[in-house]
Amino acid sequence: MTNTTETKSTDFKNGCIGCLTILVILVLGIGACSVLFSPKEKTAKEKADEWYKEISDNTCERVLKENLRDPDSYRRNSDFVVSDDTGNQKKLSWEFRAKNGFGGYNAGIAVCNVRKDNSSVSVSFENQ
Repeated sequence: MTNTTETKSTDFKNGCIGCLTILVILVLGIGACSVLFSPKEKTAKEKADEWYKEISDNTCERVLKENLRDPDSYRRNSDFVVSDDTGNQKKLSWEFRAKNGFGGYNAGIAVCNVRKDNSSVSVSFENQ
């Protein structure tokens, strides 16, 4: 009877060792594949094109908030409108409101200029 128990215990240990061996082989194999098939380095133009394509209204809002006296008071009042996109430069605009220096609220129009050539984002705003 102890023979059967010992056999089961040995089989269990051998099974665990086998599973661990397979797991180690898989991890090493995946690591080797990532080294062999690493992505090629992007050119500066490819990086700029990707950045320009993925620039979002969230980035423009973040830049605007950085320039406000009370960023927490910012509220967007309209959707974003792309008014001009030449492929190298685009302009987004939207309406917003925020607290002024006296504690009151001003409504304004924000204009976000995005330039691909130097990867810049600038936001200007004017009161309505």
